[in-house]
Amino acid sequence: MIIYSITFAIEDNLQEEWLEWTKEHFIGSIMELGLFNDFRFSKTHPRADVDTAYNIQFRCDSLTHLEIFEAQHADAVNAKMMQKYRGKFGTFKMVLEEIN
Repeated sequence: MIIYSITFAIEDNLQEEWLEWTKEHFIGSIMELGLFNDFRFSKTHPRADVDTAYNIQFRCDSLTHLEIFEAQHADAVNAKMMQKYRGKFGTFKMVLEEIN
């Protein structure tokens, strides 16, 4: 199982709006593509000098599915987030492989 993990740090005053938009539009638009099996949406707990952040993990069967997403769909999906929240958030992405 391949996990496409995206961590978001969003400005404090936009968190509720961003959460609603992300649940309704961002995650939905990615899941509608049929390339990912499921997802997990989590909130981090702030520690020391680190603010609250959010993490979404999209899970797919193979790197091929992720490569198709990145080549054919990622730019359009990310553009919608950038259009709405440009300069209001930061992201960190990584690809993980589940070990059984």
